[in-house]
Amino acid sequence: MLRIYLLGDIHMEAEGSSLKLPLPSTFSLWAYLLLHRHAPVLRDTLAPTLWPDDSEAEARAKLSRQLYRLRSALPDMPANPPWLLTTATTVQWNPTADFWLDIVEFEHLSASLATIPAAVEGYGGDLLPGVYDDWLLYERERLLHLYIADLEQLVQHYRAEHDYRKAIEYARRLLNADPLHEPIVRQLMTAHYQLGDRAAALAEYERFTRLLATELDAPPMPETVALYETVAHNLPLPGSPSTGGARTVSSKEQRVVSQSLPFVGRSLEITRLEGAWRRAARGQGELALVSGEAGAGKSRLCAELATKVEAQGGRLLYGSTSESELAPYQALVSALRGAVPLLAPPAVERASLRAILPLLPELATRLQLAPLPHIEPERERERLYRGLADCLIQLAQARPLLLILEDLHWAGAAMISLLDFLAHRITDQPLLMVATYREEEATRRHPLRELRHQLMQEGHGTHIALGPLLLDDVTQIIRRSASTEGEPEVLARQLYEESEGNAFFLSELITNRSEAVGRDAEGEPLPHGVRSVIVQRLARLSINTRLLAEVASVAGASFDLEVVREVAGWSERQTFDALNQLLDRSIVRDMGGRGIDYAFAHHLIQETVYQGIDAGARTRRHRRLALVLEELYPQREEMAAQLARHFDLGADPQSAAPYYLIAARHAAVLYAYDEAIAAATRAAALTEEPRTRFAALAEAEAIYQRRGERSEQVATLVQMAEIADELGDDDLACEVLRRRIEMHSVLGEREQQAQLIDELATHAQSAPSRRWQATALQLRVNYLLQLAKYDEAHAAASQALSLYQELDDEVAQVECHCLIAEGATFQGRFAEAQQLIAQAHRLANPNSQVVLSRILQASANNVARAGDALASYQLSLRQLDVCRAIHDYEGEADAHGLAARMATQLTYLKEAFDHLGQAKAIYARLGKRSGEASILMRTGLLLFRLASYQECISSLRHAEAIYEQLADLRGMVNSANAYAAIANDAHDFAAAQAAAERSLNLAQKMNSQTFMADALLNLGVAEFGLGKANQAVAHLQAGIDLNRQLQDTGNEDEYEKLCYLAAAYLQAGQIEQATQASAEALALYEAHAERTSKPHYVFWVLACTSHAQGKAQQADDYLKVAYQHFTRWFADREQKLAAFADNDWREFYRRLAFHPHLIATYELGSWPAYAIALLAQRPYHL
Repeated sequence: MLRIYLLGDIHMEAEGSSLKLPLPSTFSLWAYLLLHRHAPVLRDTLAPTLWPDDSEAEARAKLSRQLYRLRSALPDMPANPPWLLTTATTVQWNPTADFWLDIVEFEHLSASLATIPAAVEGYGGDLLPGVYDDWLLYERERLLHLYIADLEQLVQHYRAEHDYRKAIEYARRLLNADPLHEPIVRQLMTAHYQLGDRAAALAEYERFTRLLATELDAPPMPETVALYETVAHNLPLPGSPSTGGARTVSSKEQRVVSQSLPFVGRSLEITRLEGAWRRAARGQGELALVSGEAGAGKSRLCAELATKVEAQGGRLLYGSTSESELAPYQALVSALRGAVPLLAPPAVERASLRAILPLLPELATRLQLAPLPHIEPERERERLYRGLADCLIQLAQARPLLLILEDLHWAGAAMISLLDFLAHRITDQPLLMVATYREEEATRRHPLRELRHQLMQEGHGTHIALGPLLLDDVTQIIRRSASTEGEPEVLARQLYEESEGNAFFLSELITNRSEAVGRDAEGEPLPHGVRSVIVQRLARLSINTRLLAEVASVAGASFDLEVVREVAGWSERQTFDALNQLLDRSIVRDMGGRGIDYAFAHHLIQETVYQGIDAGARTRRHRRLALVLEELYPQREEMAAQLARHFDLGADPQSAAPYYLIAARHAAVLYAYDEAIAAATRAAALTEEPRTRFAALAEAEAIYQRRGERSEQVATLVQMAEIADELGDDDLACEVLRRRIEMHSVLGEREQQAQLIDELATHAQSAPSRRWQATALQLRVNYLLQLAKYDEAHAAASQALSLYQELDDEVAQVECHCLIAEGATFQGRFAEAQQLIAQAHRLANPNSQVVLSRILQASANNVARAGDALASYQLSLRQLDVCRAIHDYEGEADAHGLAARMATQLTYLKEAFDHLGQAKAIYARLGKRSGEASILMRTGLLLFRLASYQECISSLRHAEAIYEQLADLRGMVNSANAYAAIANDAHDFAAAQAAAERSLNLAQKMNSQTFMADALLNLGVAEFGLGKANQAVAHLQAGIDLNRQLQDTGNEDEYEKLCYLAAAYLQAGQIEQATQASAEALALYEAHAERTSKPHYVFWVLACTSHAQGKAQQADDYLKVAYQHFTRWFADREQKLAAFADNDWREFYRRLAFHPHLIATYELGSWPAYAIALLAQRPYHL
C-alpha cells in the first residue's frame, strides 16, 4: 500500500520504507487529484485552476508536462492498477488503487470524540506548506479549522472529566496553531487554576496580553480581564459550582477527581437543555427548571451544559443557595459577585449598576457609584428588579449568557419573585436561566411550584424532572469506571439495587469501594442507604479529621476555614492536616473564595455529619461559632442572619434577638418581605427587652401594611399598643396611632381615621418632640383632602408647615406646600396653587430628584386642571426625565399616563399613543393591574377622539372589570364616570344612565362628594337625552351645587354642565331658569375663554333660550356665533385627526352632543323641540 502524507512534512511510504517524492512542481497537481479523486476532472477545468495566470494553451501544455512527471515519479507496484486515469479530456486519481492518504484518515478520525485524539496526533501540519496556489488556500484553512475544532472538543471534554492536565496539553497545542484564540486562552488559564497552579494561570494571561499588544495593539476581552482578576484575587471561578481557587492538589485527590462518574443516562435531558440554549442564543430566552430528588444529578447536568456553552463562546454565571438562605437573593448575588469584573461600563450602564448597589455594595467603591435616592418601597423593589434584569440583559448582548442558579428549594419568596420577574423580561433576550431544586423540598404550595405551573401555561419556560438512572446506565458507568473490579453486570446490578439509581448514592458507593481497596474490608458489608455509605466513609477518617468535619458542618454547607479553626481552637498545622484528608477523600472541595473557602462535596454529606453530632456539642459549637463570627465580622448587616441563627441554635436567645431584628431590616430594605417577617417574628418571640420587641413588631407591621395583610397587621398593632402602654411611652403610643391611621386611610374607613387622628393629636401634646404634633396635622390634612374639605385642609396644613419650619424639616415643608397647593387646585385657585408650588421648589434641595418629582407632579396636575394642557404636558415630560434619572419606574409610568392624557387633549395623537404604549409596558412589567386599568381608560378616551366608539367602550369596560377584580372603588367609579361621559357624547343615553347610576352608588359607598358630583352630572345629561326633563334638572343642579360646595369651580367641565342644565330647564318648560343657567355659562366662558374648548355649546344654549323666549333675531345672532365656533373647532379637529382617524370621523363628530341640533338648525332651520316655547311642556327625546 502506498501511504501519502500531505499534512506538514510531505512524504510517501510503501512497505514501511520511504520513497522518493515527485518533483515539488507537481505537488499542487498531485494534491488536487487526490482531493478530487471520486470523479474525473476536465483538463479544461484543471489547467486554468492550477495556472490561472497563463494562457489557455500554455496552461494545457504545463498540465501535460506535469502529468508526465508525476506518473514517472510514482512507484510501480505489482498487481496495482495505474495511479492516474487519463483520457484526452479528463484526468483522475484512480480511486481503486491501493493507497492511504493522511487527509482522509484525519477527517475520518475527527468524526468521533473517541478517535479525535488520534486525529490530532495524525495532523502533521498545514496542507502542502510552502505551496500557495489559490485553490489550495481554502482546503488548507478548512483542514486547519477542523484541527482547531478537534482540539477545542478535547479541551472541553477533558475539563468536563476533570482531567486538567490533558486539557492544558491540548489547549497549548491549539494555541500553537492559533496563538490569538482568546477563548482557549481563558480555558487554559481556567484549567491551570483548577489544577491548583495559580501562577501558571497568571503567566498565561501576561503572555497573551503581551502578544495582543504586539500583534494587534489591543487589550484582552473583558471576560479575559475578569478571569485574570478572579485568579489574581484567588476567588471562585464564575459559572462552576465545583471549581475554586488555587491550591496544591495531592496525587490522591487527583485520582479521586479523575474517578468522577461518566455522564450517562441523561441524553434526553441534556438535549432539551441544549435546545433551550440554542433558542436563547437566537434571542428567545427562557427559564429552565430542573427538579429531582437529592443526589439525582442536577448539578452534574448543569455542569455538562455549562461546559458546552463555555466551549461555544457563551458567557456563564453560576450561583447557589445554602440551607437557611444566608441573605435574600443569595443565588443571584453569588452569581453576580463572581462576575464583578464584567459589571462595569460600557458593558453595563452606570444607571443599572447604581440600581443594584443594595445587593452589591462593593461596586460603589470599585466604580465610584453614588446610590440612587430613596423612593417608595414598592417602587424601590421594582427599581432593584429592573436593575438586575438590565445588568443580565446587557451582559448577554456581547455573547449569549447562561445563568445557573442551584438549590432554589432553599431560596426565600423574594428570590422566587425575582426569578418570576426575570423570566418574563428575558423572553426576547439571548439569556437562558437554569434553576435547580429538590422535588421533595418544594411542597405543593411552594412558590417554585406555582411559578413552574404559571410559566408552563404561558409557554415561557421548560421543566426537566430528573428520575433515577436505569440499570443499563449503571452498567455503562461501571464499564467505564477504572476504579471498579469484577464482573460489570453483576456489580452494576448490585450497586443499582442498593442505590436505586440515585447518581450521588451510586457515586458514594463506588468511592466507598475504591477507598476500601487495600484494606481488610471483609467486616464492611454493603451499606444500606446513602447516609449509611457516608457514615462508613467518615468512619475511616482520623479522629481529628472527623472533628474538623463536624465543626465545619455546624458552619453550614460551605465554610470559612479560618472561622472553623477559631471555633475548634486548633493550630494551623492541625487544621490543615485534617483538611487535606477531607480534600483527599472528596468530603469537601476547595471553593477558593474569600469568606467561603471550602464547601462539602454535597449537601447530604454536610447533613449526615451534622446530624451525627451529639445534641449538646452541637449547641455549644453553634454558640461558639456565633461569638467567633461576631468578633471577626462586626457591624456587617449581611452577616446578621447567620449570627442570629447560630446564637438561636446555641441556646442564647437574648443575643439572637437583636441580630434577627437587624436581619429583618436588611431583608426589608431588599424587599425580601417573607424573610423579613420571619426574622422579625423570631426576634419578637425571643427577646425579653420590650423596646426590641416593639421594634421587631414594627418591622413586621410595616410589611403587613404594604402587602394588605390586614388581620396580621391588626394583631401586630394590638401587641405594639400593649408594649407602649406597659412602658407608658408617648412616643411609642404615637407611633402605633400613626400606623393605625394609615391602615384605616387605605381601607377608606373615614370615621375610624378621624377618631384616631384626634387621639394622636391628644397624645402628641405630651410627647417629648413636637414632631408628633406636626405629624398629626399632616395626617389630618390628608384626611380632609380625601373628604374634599379644602379650606379645613388648608388651615391644618398651614399649622403643620409652621411646626416643620421650627423643626427645620425641609422635606416635610415641601410636602405641606404641595398638599396646600393641591387643595387650592381642587378649589379652582390655580394661581395661588402655583405660588405654593414655587415656594416648595425654592425650599427643596436642588439635588433631591425625588422631591423635584413630587413638585413637578403637583404642578402638572394644577395646570392641567386649570385648562393649560400644553403646560401640563411639558411638566409631565420633565417629571418623566426625573423619574428615569432615579429609576423610579412606577413614577415613570405615572408620568407617561399624565403626558398621554394631556397629549390627547392637545390632539397630539402620535405622542399620546407613544406615551400610552410605554406606560402600559411598564405597568405590565410591574404587574400593577390598577396602572394597566388607568391606561385602558386613557386609551379609551383617545380612541373616542379618533371616532372609534365601540373600541373606546370596550377599553373602558375592560378597565372597569380590572378595577372590580381589584375591589378598587376609586378606579371603578372613575371608569364608570368616564364611560357615562363618553356614552352621553355619543347619544348612547341608556348606557350612559346605567354607568352613571353605578358610579353614583359607588361614590355614596365611598362617601366621596367629588365622585358623587361627577356621577350626578353624567346622570343628568343621560336623563336629558332620554327626555326625563325633571330628573335631569334635579341631578344636574345637584351635581353643580355639590361642586360649588366643594369649591371645585372654574374647571373645564362646569360650563358644559351649565349648558346641559339650561337645555334641561328648557325641556322641562322652565324658561326663566334656563335663561339664568345659560347666562351663568356665558359668564364663565367670558372669564375663562382661553381654556374653554367648546364655546359653541354656550352660544347654542343661548340661541335656544332666546328662541324659546320668542327673541328670533337674538336667537339667530347667537346661532351664527355658535356655528362659527363649531366650524373653527371642527377645522381644528380635521387638521389634527386627518392622519389618524378613518373617513367616518367627520360624520361621527357631527353626531356628538349638541352638534346634530346645532347643524340641523343652522343649515335647515329646524330647531329642536326643547328650543320651541309652544312645545316646551312636552318631553323631548334627543
